[in-house]
Amino acid sequence: SDYLTTIALTGNTQSIGMKYNSVNNYLYCLSKNIIFVIDPLLNTIITSITLTDDAYDLEINSNNGDIYISYQNIADIDIYDYTNTFTTTITTTSSFDTSTGKMVFNDFEGDMYVLTNDTSVDNVLRIDGATRAIQTTYNITGATNSIFYEPVNEAIYVYGTSELWKIDNGITYSIPLITTGVFND
Repeated sequence: SDYLTTIALTGNTQSIGMKYNSVNNYLYCLSKNIIFVIDPLLNTIITSITLTDDAYDLEINSNNGDIYISYQNIADIDIYDYTNTFTTTITTTSSFDTSTGKMVFNDFEGDMYVLTNDTSVDNVLRIDGATRAIQTTYNITGATNSIFYEPVNEAIYVYGTSELWKIDNGITYSIPLITTGVFND
């Protein structure tokens, strides 16, 4: 019996990442301009979704199965529901935003956090997972493209160029004792 199956992703260029959606049990494969939806039990493509802009990241709302797509060339986030039907486009709140970046889902709050690239200040958007609307915008000085959900304290961490930031219960905290520098082995 064969344990390895190849699934041809016709039109796939510049693979970005994969995420499993536990609501509909599909695997989402993101490339620059296409999302391939795979049934991992049958090893078949369920559908593909063509993107008109250049994707950056894909994240899943584990409460309702929504699929979020951020973009490297536009300040939008597209949301598809668990049936792979387009639901909405969220445009960032700053007219200076040039793109959206890494995302992370906060399981405790049920909200999605999205990094943006602003020409003057970097922001983290908090998108309400139920209403699919921007709930809050946090200004994070020098935000890099690193964001992490820490489930024990149910907080979001964002790495800045000179310090670490924590977003917890709607409040941002600077953790200045974390310094960046060269790693010597």
